[in-house]
Amino acid sequence: MHASQSCLESYSMPYLVEFDSHAQIIRVTVQGELSDSGAEDLYQTVRTFLASNDVRGGILDLSPVTSLAVTSNTVRRLAKNPPLFKTPQVRVIVAEGDLIFGMSRLFQISRSEVHSELYVVHTLQEAYKIHGLESPHFVPVGGTPRDEQEPAAG
Repeated sequence: MHASQSCLESYSMPYLVEFDSHAQIIRVTVQGELSDSGAEDLYQTVRTFLASNDVRGGILDLSPVTSLAVTSNTVRRLAKNPPLFKTPQVRVIVAEGDLIFGMSRLFQISRSEVHSELYVVHTLQEAYKIHGLESPHFVPVGGTPRDEQEPAAG
């Protein structure tokens, strides 16, 4: 699997890899069901991208996930893997639903021995704030620009 694809599908789990080259932030958005095998594949895809790009931080957006089929054992095992980033970098997991938020916190707690710059938040705007992004400009890897839209007032 090549990270240069803009929309990657694996194990029925579509995800989009995007990069803001100015801020040097990778954003991965997962949609649909997040499974054990899909989470492991996603980890390897991000590892491949980071090995060949200068990245200073990351956002994993799980807010579009509709079903969580990841076991706590898989979360703990992934948390014990070597860090994806060569040096400590800020990473943010966006998890809106309670179950996904809880599993993300389990990853964060399990990972705390390895890396402390990992945050779990409820919204993409919180993730942007942590990274100091005022006007993010993410481009699908291998694709064309997609400007961020302001959330609807409500």
